[in-house]
Amino acid sequence: MPERTSWRGVSLSERQQHIRSLVLAHPLLARILDAIRQRVSDRRLADRGLGILIIAPPDAGKSTLLKRLETIYPRSSTDERDIIPYVWFSVPGPCTKLRFANAILRALGDPLWDGKDANKQADRAEHLLSKVQTVVIGVDNAQDIPEQRKFRGVKQVGSYMRDLVERCKVVLLMVGTDDSRVVVQSNQQLRRRVPGFLPLGPYDILSKDGLSKFLRMAHMFDENLPLADPSGLAKGQMGKALAFASNGTIGCLADLLVGAVGFCVNDGREALTLHDLSRAFRAHFLGYADTVDPFSPGFKDWRRLDRPGEPFFTMSEEHFAANQAHPLRKAA
Repeated sequence: MPERTSWRGVSLSERQQHIRSLVLAHPLLARILDAIRQRVSDRRLADRGLGILIIAPPDAGKSTLLKRLETIYPRSSTDERDIIPYVWFSVPGPCTKLRFANAILRALGDPLWDGKDANKQADRAEHLLSKVQTVVIGVDNAQDIPEQRKFRGVKQVGSYMRDLVERCKVVLLMVGTDDSRVVVQSNQQLRRRVPGFLPLGPYDILSKDGLSKFLRMAHMFDENLPLADPSGLAKGQMGKALAFASNGTIGCLADLLVGAVGFCVNDGREALTLHDLSRAFRAHFLGYADTVDPFSPGFKDWRRLDRPGEPFFTMSEEHFAANQAHPLRKAA
């Protein structure tokens, strides 16, 4: 890593791009990467595949995980063939056996990926996966499978994923929101091959352990910020405010830091202040930040900012029904 002082004088756009490109092995991500490595090792020893379900809500850092795996399992070439140990793709829509197989072939770079025969394309995908020595397959947005298919269709796609694990002896990485569980739980055979799950986020900032892990992540960001001086992101009110202002998610944390670095550099400084972060918080959430700002002096209401009108409020089914039944709403 270059010396911090080398950032002095660098353009703001370069600094903000640096933050966006950071791939940090923070605690939750490190645990997932260790589990994948163990699965890969077990695969070689036992000569069988196995999967992991990664529960990743919005802003949890899915892209960070997928990018990190590209560096851990990079592509290479020999005189005889391409070696592609890791490949990933998003769930195609609508999700069928044919579209799933075609998505794999397209991710592998196969010029004949857009075939029309499901069985032939599935056989071709399995053949090429073996030929290029693929060991890890990532399936992004796994929650889209139940959104697009009824129970029987979800089960059929699950059966194809089970066959991939069994025949190709790969580590299957299913990444998606909590709704992804339906895919695994609707197929007993797939459940056996994807026996466990790990959360990618958010950090449980209401618990002492979860907050501590989040602050470790904040410290890692501080060490890698494109500023000439450290900011102390994990210390005192600044660290705690970052936890609650981001709701414990790495994506929102990165958004706030990009904005705060902008205010800081434009003011001619090389370390973030609470005021920089407050301005970034308000610029990001706009009207949702009018009633609460954890970066304001003396703030002590440490809780999730999820009340109505606040940044992380999510309307429940009951709240929605009540809102629709409001007499003014009906009149409108």
